[in-house]
Amino acid sequence: MQYIRRLLPLFLLAPFLAHAQTTSVSGTITDAGAQSWNYGSYSFFFVPSPVNPQGPYRWQGAPFNISQVISGSLDATGSFASALVPSNTSITPSGSGWRAQFCPAATTACSSVTLTISGASQSVTSSITPPAIVLNLGNPPPGAAAYTDSEVQGAKPGSFYYNINGNTLHMCSITSFPPCTWLAFNGSTISSFSAGNLSPLFTTSVTNPTTTPALSFSLPNAAAGTIYGNPTGAPATPAFFTPASFPGVGSVTSFSAGTANPFFTTSVANPTTTPALTFNVTAQSANCVFAGPTSAGPSTPTCRALAGADLPNPGPTLGTGKGGVNSHAAVTHQFLTQIGTDGSVLGAQPTAGDISGLSGLTQYESMTFCPAGCDVTGTPCSTANTANATCTNAITWPTAFADANYSVSCTGIGITQFPYIAGATKTASAVTVTTSNGSAGAAQISSYAEIDCQGGHR
Repeated sequence: MQYIRRLLPLFLLAPFLAHAQTTSVSGTITDAGAQSWNYGSYSFFFVPSPVNPQGPYRWQGAPFNISQVISGSLDATGSFASALVPSNTSITPSGSGWRAQFCPAATTACSSVTLTISGASQSVTSSITPPAIVLNLGNPPPGAAAYTDSEVQGAKPGSFYYNINGNTLHMCSITSFPPCTWLAFNGSTISSFSAGNLSPLFTTSVTNPTTTPALSFSLPNAAAGTIYGNPTGAPATPAFFTPASFPGVGSVTSFSAGTANPFFTTSVANPTTTPALTFNVTAQSANCVFAGPTSAGPSTPTCRALAGADLPNPGPTLGTGKGGVNSHAAVTHQFLTQIGTDGSVLGAQPTAGDISGLSGLTQYESMTFCPAGCDVTGTPCSTANTANATCTNAITWPTAFADANYSVSCTGIGITQFPYIAGATKTASAVTVTTSNGSAGAAQISSYAEIDCQGGHR
């Protein structure tokens, strides 16, 4: 009984001794280009003492496995916390260390540093500054990714890479090349669009005025849901057409007028006949259109904002092309007027092709895959809890390609444990995405909450 009483304090003290011999390691990883390695990973590999390379090693009085790896993920700020690493000062024989390896979500090499881990807690933020990321698209690796456009080198018109910070697929446009003009694709929406050298809305050439000249044209009463413009691709007298008459681009969600784009400022009620109207053309303030925002019928148009509740129908459908145009760069001689019933728009649209300057891209498709709220409904698969286990998802494109000769890029969002996209195979109608896990400490059941894929066909 006295022996048991002597041992009892040691049993009560054992958990505290074990905790004291483990260090809670944390840090934020930022490279020499001032980019934090968001959504990257970390791993700690044991480094034996140079004078005792084989050991054996003991920790807390028990044999210590020198092959173990302690790993995890960096968060959206490139940080990690509470990684429990056995303290080197509690491992015998002495003189050992840990090699801390950090890998970005970008397609570039990992970076590592050897440290001595000790104490109750330790930060490694100041212990390592990896080199700035460089992604070479001269010979692009599968699933090429970078945090910013400035990290990309060797791109040619038509090159793709995944932009981690923007969660978008970026493509190098031939416009102004070199260097690349990067077009960002988010889901099925084109985030920017340059009007280029379009034909003017009015066949009479008028430069941006510095005074207030008069411009005369005939403006008939418009039927609801029509657009005043010229969809033919050659100079012609503008008239009212249905949106389907204008080829090429999807719905206009906003319009930036610029500071020198001329609009009509003389307030004239919507005509009920077909008189000839004279307007004074002058420069208007940015981000407004000459419009009648009411839905009750003809009204007096004024210059109003093309967003929010001001105009009830700011985004008419213009044809059957790809995505929605979020911005529109005004060009000389091109006027946009919104007038008529229910917010119908008077304006010009691109006249040929799908999107100007995409270097031969004939079809672009993208889709999101998740249990609910995505383009394709389904559950991303989970790997087994064995090393380098894989699982697959066959995801059908909402719109099939003409054949399987297209480029595809798939990424995972919302990780559980240690998933990564190991590859993708494709048919004209679907892509099969393979998800894998890691080895050692990363050999766990791993999955994504969502898988996003983009494809481009030339």
